[in-house]
Amino acid sequence: ERKRICYMSRVFGTPKGIKLFDVFESRMELSKAGVHRPPQGGICGTAQSGCESIVLSGGYADDVDDGEVITYTGAGGSDIKGNLVCDQELLRGNASLEKSLHTQDPVRVVRGHAIRGSLYAPERGFR
Repeated sequence: ERKRICYMSRVFGTPKGIKLFDVFESRMELSKAGVHRPPQGGICGTAQSGCESIVLSGGYADDVDDGEVITYTGAGGSDIKGNLVCDQELLRGNASLEKSLHTQDPVRVVRGHAIRGSLYAPERGFR
């Protein structure tokens, strides 16, 4: 039997009960805590409401984590090694990032332990 996940309402900024630098062991823990609701996928948001959160996890070769400044590739357009092979489209999650650019609502950034070359990534899990 497939378990049903109850997604809480959208939260821009820090969800209640969550502190900066809390560590979560898995994507499912992030989802259940409402920090990054989709158990898969790097962007949580819609083109209509904006982006709530992103996960920087090393899935794209072009992602860079320099602490206060990150380069986040977005979604789509990559091969299985994370190399961009075609242009990304401004749809779904990517469009939610553009919406947040205009609304200026905060976007939570979750760092995964697998970010290549990051001094800011947690040793394990997600933060």
